[in-house]
Amino acid sequence: MNEQSPERVAQPRRNRDEMRVYGINACLALFAQRPHDLRKVYLLQTRIAELKTVLAWCVQKKLGYRVVENADLDKLTASQHHEGVCFEVRRRAPMALTALLQKLAPRKNAVLAWLDGVGNPHNFGAVLRSAANFGVDGVLLSGDAALAESGAALR
Repeated sequence: MNEQSPERVAQPRRNRDEMRVYGINACLALFAQRPHDLRKVYLLQTRIAELKTVLAWCVQKKLGYRVVENADLDKLTASQHHEGVCFEVRRRAPMALTALLQKLAPRKNAVLAWLDGVGNPHNFGAVLRSAANFGVDGVLLSGDAALAESGAALR
């Protein structure tokens, strides 16, 4: 295929204020909590029925969405584990420790997990899922917060 072929999805210039989230559960959870942060949706034809609410939101808010091929999603997400959907969303600034403690202050038995030295986004995502399953109220990260903004971790 020629590089200039119209069938090819152009790699949009990445805005530092945006990130890509992929995987059906991650995307639907993000949309349920932060629909106003959605910027663009890429999806396979087979995901249209599951994402009708999201697509209706896109139409209402005049946001772009694009039905693409599997290989295009592989390139956009740099992964084969996209599960047929990728959202471009506005980044959310990490919550400062003092803000988190103030938010949790009314709770008597809040549980926080502190992670240090976790560098693999897949491992980080697994820890987050386990923490959520066991009722952890927040996760503290030391070092590079970019790990938390990885599509692999959010998936």
